[in-house]
Amino acid sequence: MGEKIKGLFIETPGTVKQDGVISYNLGKGGDAGEVFIAARKIVGSGKITADGGDGSTGGKGGKVTLICESNQFDGEISAKGGKPFIFQSLWYQTWWGMLILGIVASAVVALTFYFL
Repeated sequence: MGEKIKGLFIETPGTVKQDGVISYNLGKGGDAGEVFIAARKIVGSGKITADGGDGSTGGKGGKVTLICESNQFDGEISAKGGKPFIFQSLWYQTWWGMLILGIVASAVVALTFYFL
């Protein structure tokens, strides 16, 4: 069995104009693939991303490769990792988490003074 190609590959002897979104992102904690663009000239102000998906562990960021003689692309390029679920909403950042921490802290202070 051969390797699976996980990514987007663009090769042209001409110009690539990128004003939209080129993206190879995987959701549900998946690892991102690769975006590879080889051209004589790259222009535009769009977005090129290979971000990992958010999930139980968070996916690894991918790879963005631009090969050109003239790079006039001034858009956004991103290849970051995804966030694990635990960091998306930490329990102690919610109102009930703060309430629990307040009660525990009050109990510790009360017990400390009681036994002193």
